[in-house]
Amino acid sequence: MWTYRHGSPFSPRSVTQFWNRIVKRYNLKKIAFHDLASYLLSQGFSMKVIQERLGHKNI
Repeated sequence: MWTYRHGSPFSPRSVTQFWNRIVKRYNLKKIAFHDLASYLLSQGFSMKVIQERLGHKNI
């Protein structure tokens, strides 16, 4: 779970809005935030690295 510095969690909508701003700013292909895991896996990243990069507690 992603949290603010003071520890309260981001709402799912906040994460989606943040991701959409990144996609637009860098003119990236429009994919859902959670599709990143599939993309990284297809690029040869290990499940452990993907878990850590996306901030998940476990695989």
